[in-house]
Amino acid sequence: MTITEIPHDQFFRGVGDKIKEQVAAGLGWKELTTNDRGNVLEIPIKGIKGCHYEIGLHQDCHEIALHFQGTAQNNASRLDGFRPYVSQLKSGLGYPLTLGSHELQGRKRLWIRLPLNPCTQELQEKYGNLTARLIILTFPILKSILEEENRTKAW
Repeated sequence: MTITEIPHDQFFRGVGDKIKEQVAAGLGWKELTTNDRGNVLEIPIKGIKGCHYEIGLHQDCHEIALHFQGTAQNNASRLDGFRPYVSQLKSGLGYPLTLGSHELQGRKRLWIRLPLNPCTQELQEKYGNLTARLIILTFPILKSILEEENRTKAW
């Protein structure tokens, strides 16, 4: 059987289209955008600074994640806010989920580590579905964490 690999830009376009379609249906987001950075597809969250979703095709693994890249304090608070939901998210995603540091500098991430695989149409489908599910399941939690941050700051 021959595996037909897709160039990264084409792979990310297809993944991005699938994510946009599913997130629009699941959360009502109509203006989801993606940024292709070569080996990373970044999915910013409109109106929220310091957080984005990401698919990374790294040398040692693939990653589907929610990154926290604001202040060290906000990053830690946001990551801690997800701790009570880890089991629920693992169950909903069907994959182990890791919460931890990322790239030093106080950055954090909630992520799924996946094995290296060629970028095929099958993988495009899988990553599109999984990333959309990650966004749909985690965004309401993130939103409540951010609302709590704002309430705390208001005092």
